[in-house]
Formats: sequence, C-alpha cells, structure tokens
Amino acid sequence: MLASLPMPEEIILLTGDVEGPHFRVILESHNPALVVVHAQTRDELEAACLRPTIGGGARRLISFSTSVIVPAALLEALDLPAYNF
Repeated sequence: MLASLPMPEEIILLTGDVEGPHFRVILESHNPALVVVHAQTRDELEAACLRPTIGGGARRLISFSTSVIVPAALLEALDLPAYNF
C-alpha cells in the first residue's frame, strides 16, 4: 500500500524557455493556486530550492527536456518525488 502524498503547493519546472510557459499554463489551469517556478540552469534551480516555499507547503521538481544534472542533495531535500522526462 502506498502512503498518501500531499499535493504540491509549488512546482519547480526545470526546462527550456520554449517549454516553460506552456507547462505553466497547463499546470495552473489544473490548480490556479499552484506556484510554478521556472528554472533553466543549475544555478537557477539551486536558488529556487534554497528559498522557502511561499505557502510553506510541499514542493516538487519536474524536469523536462533539459541537460541539467540535478545534484542528489537537491533531490533529497525535496518534499515530494521529482519527475524527469
């Protein structure tokens, strides 16, 4: 039996400049209260992970079509599982 995971209040979207806006629209259409933080580089990703979430809730990373390698320490610090596709 899988444990129930909370819904994220924030998603860090690690993807390119072309894909980012489209994903934001789709994600926010499903949850208008969702905070979507777009990062394109490792530095932007690290900065996004270091700041507290706006609502203090759970954070998830979604990585799409990027060559950025996410450090293990950042993955371990996330509240929810990350997705890479």
